[in-house]
Amino acid sequence: MTVLVSGIQDEYRAGEPLRINVLLNNSAPVPAVAKVRARLMGRGQQAVVEAEVANLTINADAASNV
Repeated sequence: MTVLVSGIQDEYRAGEPLRINVLLNNSAPVPAVAKVRARLMGRGQQAVVEAEVANLTINADAASNV
């Protein structure tokens, strides 16, 4: 499984929308199940914002986007 993340900025300000793209590529010959959790960490590694968990089933030799 290869996971590619794009759209991340160096800084975010309060009230600014946060949008990222996560691409999961399953190169295995069988389907895969994945849970994607995203957290924005602040100073001291404290979670500032946490998105809902995304559950995905990726078919064999396929890709899926979150």
